[in-house]
Amino acid sequence: MFFKIVHDIDFIVFAFQIYKSVSKITTFWLLFSYIYPVEYNRIKYHLKARGMKVVDLARNIGRSREVTSGYVNNHKQPSIEMLFKIAEVLEIDPRELINPVPHEH
Repeated sequence: MFFKIVHDIDFIVFAFQIYKSVSKITTFWLLFSYIYPVEYNRIKYHLKARGMKVVDLARNIGRSREVTSGYVNNHKQPSIEMLFKIAEVLEIDPRELINPVPHEH
């Protein structure tokens, strides 16, 4: 119970800081993403961990930078075959690209 109260207070402070600094629509989307974080794949995490850029990955998987950027930013999801190809390029187990990670606030 105490953790929930502390968490709620942190959230209220966070919400107020956002509200003061940006528009109402932006506030809504920022708060929504804070409450309901969605991360369909972890390509961006592994790309950054290896010091690679989107263009490097795009070149290695044979896709355009735009399509690859969609994968990396979770705007578009790769097929299973493409996920395996990305994992091969990143030299990781494909499961590491899709296993959820606890979201830290």
